[in-house]
Amino acid sequence: MAQTLYDVDESEEVARILFSPTMVQEGRISRNAFFLEQLRSGKWEKYLSVWRTLHKTPTRENVTFPPRTPGDEVFGYATLNVGIIHTQDIMDCTARVKRNVEDENHYHVGIFYELAQQPIVGKCDAVSFMALTMALANKATLIPFPK
Repeated sequence: MAQTLYDVDESEEVARILFSPTMVQEGRISRNAFFLEQLRSGKWEKYLSVWRTLHKTPTRENVTFPPRTPGDEVFGYATLNVGIIHTQDIMDCTARVKRNVEDENHYHVGIFYELAQQPIVGKCDAVSFMALTMALANKATLIPFPK
């Protein structure tokens, strides 16, 4: 089977679409913004969806998918440098930004998490994962959409 996942260049920026109040609290990005969630199908996410800002910048108009949490509204997005994501290693919990070459949306990539070199799929309560998601939230830049 041919390899379909490739690392994204470390000089790139990625954007995580944010919904409030789940992902933005008191004007700050919450670590919840970087958690893996359960999809409507019932399956758990294998990666965190982000956009390559080199190819597409999020706007209120082009974010067309609904929030997963009732009561949430689209707020804006958080940007992070891929190189910074790749350098995070907290108690053997890491993150890599990868592109699936079979995905036709060239702007869409994923942040894949590992704990002790094993993929994290879905909800993870490990202290190291909580610390990693907090570090990503703290290093991200919050960009609210204009009202």
